Amino acid sequence: MEFLAFETNLIGDGHIEIKATVAGADITQFMTEGYQTVMKAHGKKPSDSVKDMRRILLEDPNRSKEDLDGIIKGYTLSRCVPFALDRIDYETITEPMFYCEEEPDFGTDLEIFIVALLKPKFTLTSYDPVEIELPKASFTQEDIDAQLQEFAEQHASFRQNDDKSPMALGDYAHIDLTISKNGKVIPQLSGTNNLFECSYETMPHDFIEKLIGIKVGETRTFNFEGPKEGAQGPTDVETYLAQVKFTCHMDRLVPEITDEWFKKK
Repeated sequence: MEFLAFETNLIGDGHIEIKATVAGADITQFMTEGYQTVMKAHGKKPSDSVKDMRRILLEDPNRSKEDLDGIIKGYTLSRCVPFALDRIDYETITEPMFYCEEEPDFGTDLEIFIVALLKPKFTLTSYDPVEIELPKASFTQEDIDAQLQEFAEQHASFRQNDDKSPMALGDYAHIDLTISKNGKVIPQLSGTNNLFECSYETMPHDFIEKLIGIKVGETRTFNFEGPKEGAQGPTDVETYLAQVKFTCHMDRLVPEITDEWFKKK
């Protein structure tokens, strides 16, 4: 595969940036392969007609156009990446990050961006065995207490309370949650009586911001921005619809660390 343009830039933290332009003919080939691969994965016979394969795949009521486009985009980019890495005079380690700013299209040149971690190069001064003096392992009482506390935190339980205050960051709660996209409910993200932590680590930032302040017993419906399926970066998002009913507050109970408690564990 030939690139119409190819640029590299070494970053000081040991990464390399690659900006490359892939010819439209190659993009067409990879996108077609993507459709054929998805057809095979779903037990359907692939063909040379992208139009026919796309129609068949979209007959699945659980697959939207956006979902299918995201899968084909991810496949197309993943096919381009190995060719780009083979062209540089460096060996890379770990999986590279890659993305494109324009959507892939048949017959259209595509500019792709890749960031990869370079394998460090070392020169040995000797093949003699290396001797390393390790410090003696020692633990303070504070170290032990911290480990015991962490173990207890992992065995926390939850109990309903009568708090009627609005939900705030850091709260634990039971909620009924329905999340949908393009009018279709996403079962794996929905459910009733879910234990929920109001935290930016549990749900997208936009979701948490729009949920804070909800009252006990209230049902709130809102749109929020969340990552796409197969997202290639933090800006690769789409809009979801959430319906949330705040059922009750929950207390998080961390057990007291005692000999009796550890015997039970």
